[in-house]
Amino acid sequence: MIDQFKSLVVNRRFFKANDFELKLALTMDNLNALKVGNSVRINGVFYYINYAAVDDIADGLLSVRGVSLFGLTNNRIVWENYSKQARPEFIARELITRHVIAPSVADRQIKQITVGSDNVLSDSSIQFQNSYGIVKEVVEKLCETYDFGFKEETLDPFVPVSNVVFYKGRDLSQSVEFTTDAENVLSETYESSDFDEKNVVLVAGEGEGTARTLLTVGSGVGIDRKELYVDARDLQAENDGVVMSQTEYQQALASRGSSKLAEYRPILLLDGDINVQNQLYEYGVDYDLGDTVRRSSPLFGLTYNAQITEITEIYENGLQIVPTFGKRSPTLIDMIKRR
Repeated sequence: MIDQFKSLVVNRRFFKANDFELKLALTMDNLNALKVGNSVRINGVFYYINYAAVDDIADGLLSVRGVSLFGLTNNRIVWENYSKQARPEFIARELITRHVIAPSVADRQIKQITVGSDNVLSDSSIQFQNSYGIVKEVVEKLCETYDFGFKEETLDPFVPVSNVVFYKGRDLSQSVEFTTDAENVLSETYESSDFDEKNVVLVAGEGEGTARTLLTVGSGVGIDRKELYVDARDLQAENDGVVMSQTEYQQALASRGSSKLAEYRPILLLDGDINVQNQLYEYGVDYDLGDTVRRSSPLFGLTYNAQITEITEIYENGLQIVPTFGKRSPTLIDMIKRR
């Protein structure tokens, strides 16, 4: 057990794997316990240590970083031509099962990951196809596109295994509000942007020239119409002997288009430090990751409902909570991955 450290930052995410950074005294005990490849449990979630460094020996500090065990699916690909019509959460669960938990090649199994039961989170099925994508990225994209997330549960506190459970956040917009007026927000930052927004996508499927299958997803008029092209020739109506109907193939193209548009949403953020000493709402009980709450700011004249998509927990002379109310602007890495 490590209870003496300079700082600990844990980034919890609704759609993606969590990560952490820990800074503590440089000792042989800490070096041995926090080696790359070891696991550490933080607030009931196991993390895989993938980085350890001493930047300046004079500082006497060891810096350690890691990712929650689901992040290990970054090392697995969809090793097949996968095609399925099903609920998106079922597809995400099946991809993890087929390529991480119980793959046909035993060497591909990651024993540190299990998956929970098939919870019904969506009203309808989608036509989905993927070949050789990275499992982590494919599952996270399904979550973000179809608005469900996942949490990693610990089955045994002494065995580093994460049980991945897909779930929907609660709608608390009528009962939970964050505002400086209620003194449950200590500081505020504001961001509004549409520079990266796209709302109409032309998806080009199989075929050549005038025989190319084309589908439009989304809508917009005049200067509010922001178009995007997606080359989806990898989606084939016939896949490993299975032939889709024309309707099913159109659904597959529509799913690809919706997934791409999810990467190009407009940004509206009112972030800030949450006052954890305020007794109006209790963190982890009255609100948590994935929940939709009311966010208002007299300073910026804004009131809107927003989903808590990320929560940064900073342990440094007490606990500081910094939630993300909505979607952040894409990073350079995010933009590169689109290509």
